[in-house]
Amino acid sequence: YAAERFIEIVPEVDIPGHAQAAIASYPWLGVSGKRPDVSTDWGVNTWLLKPDARSLKFVDGVMDHVMALFPSKYIHIGGDEAAKDQWKASPEVRAHMQKLGLKNMDQLQGWFTTEVANYLAKHGRTAVGWDEILHGKVPASAVIMSWHEPAGAVEALQQGHDVVMASSPTLYLDHYQSGLHDEPPGRPDVESLKDVYDYDPVPSGATAAEARHILGVQANLWAEYMPTFARVQHAVFPRIAALAEVAWSPASAHGWQGFLDRMPAELGRYKALGIDYADSAFAPAFALTAGADNNIDFAPS
Repeated sequence: YAAERFIEIVPEVDIPGHAQAAIASYPWLGVSGKRPDVSTDWGVNTWLLKPDARSLKFVDGVMDHVMALFPSKYIHIGGDEAAKDQWKASPEVRAHMQKLGLKNMDQLQGWFTTEVANYLAKHGRTAVGWDEILHGKVPASAVIMSWHEPAGAVEALQQGHDVVMASSPTLYLDHYQSGLHDEPPGRPDVESLKDVYDYDPVPSGATAAEARHILGVQANLWAEYMPTFARVQHAVFPRIAALAEVAWSPASAHGWQGFLDRMPAELGRYKALGIDYADSAFAPAFALTAGADNNIDFAPS
């Protein structure tokens, strides 16, 4: 269905962090051997997969299923927010790190990531990982999803990786898109329609050769603040139109006023499709201040 519409679905299975549910099902995948509760909240937890041959065999099996389900060239293997408290506290993990000749836990994560990336490569797939995987040596073929702006992208480009720009906070659409009183609950601070439109995917200082490694951009939408599909639509539209123009239009066609002039027709399409878009960029806003004569001045903003 997606391929007929020229869409490639890229699955993500996060390793070695964000693995608490897997360890709750199979405690031997963890370092302690204990069974944690399945997390019912978002955030960073310290339940990491144990970096050994048995865990790798398990992950390879998971990737076999993922590759059977998804024809995508790219398989995202995560790598972000891997808090290594349990690894550091484990004599067995520390001994394994030393046996491999590695200097720190970041390099151990790099070893684990590389093993999985190489397994995918043997099956004709390309591993994608969040920019934290750069802290350990990973194959140059790995695509980096850069969310630390701009440090992650700069480091990845300097190492010769292909990069997808997923910069926080600008491309995190769970942020507020206005400071208006009727803006639905979201993540501070404001990332407005204009902020997204003004986003430059090429980090400052990147060479022309490095810029050619930027594959594109990604809008991120984390749903912790979005209990309904209407809330999701409000967060996505029309900011996704701004990002689409950043991604697909030449710089010579880039102009905020021209974009605004074309938006009414786009909003009409959204309305016809029943999309509950945000009108924040076009809503009137007024600031009230006391004038010199103590009268209230109404100033449009």
